[in-house]
Amino acid sequence: MANETEKKVSRVKGKRKSWFKIIAPKLFGEREVGESYLGSPQEAVGRTLKINLKDLTGNIKDQNAYVDLRIVGLDGSTLKSAVIGYSLTSAFVKRMVRKNADRVDAVFNLKAKDGKDIIIKMLAITKNKVQHSVQTKIRKQMKESLQEEAEKESFDSFVGNIVHQKIQGTLRKVLHKIHPLKEISVRVLALKKERSSSEEALAEESSSPKNGKMAAEEESSSSESVSVEEPSPVEEFTEEQGDLVQEES
Repeated sequence: MANETEKKVSRVKGKRKSWFKIIAPKLFGEREVGESYLGSPQEAVGRTLKINLKDLTGNIKDQNAYVDLRIVGLDGSTLKSAVIGYSLTSAFVKRMVRKNADRVDAVFNLKAKDGKDIIIKMLAITKNKVQHSVQTKIRKQMKESLQEEAEKESFDSFVGNIVHQKIQGTLRKVLHKIHPLKEISVRVLALKKERSSSEEALAEESSSPKNGKMAAEEESSSSESVSVEEPSPVEEFTEEQGDLVQEES
């Protein structure tokens, strides 16, 4: 029929997407760490990803550490990345801490040779219990040694020395003169102006309750403020019994 209406089919034309490879920085041999399905490679610039260190070094001993990367540019059909952070898993840190030893935590702000501001969180485990004065000396010497190492290297080189355990080895020798250490590790490393998952771990730890006595005091004070005394079953029974006695009289 001539009056029949023709159905119009609207087609939405979308951008054609392609796969783009993500390449690690030169520090890790420019290995391929993943792919991204994008309409335009510029969409990926600025994105961050967290990679297990074992996948970058090929060493099974590095499976307890992660490296934060940020996509910074495009080279042909590949996406280039840069290091912005490093962190250890919380489960690995818990296994490091043993009884009859002291845990020395410290957070420092450092400046690398290339002018980048660094936030680093260190962890030292002593071989036995030590006094607070000894822990203070360990932290002071740790800060001086780390700042000296950071001023000699760029941020990428500084991260490389941590990945290859060079800085940890140097610290162990220096701090051994104060007190023997069972373990010395970098828990978290991040650029101060970057918001990586490593820095978020720092924020979560600083906002969490401090453990031990303070948490117990807060819990006890909160429970006291909301506690309400209720009559015991014996008191309720005697009151009902008294009402019955009055009604019978």
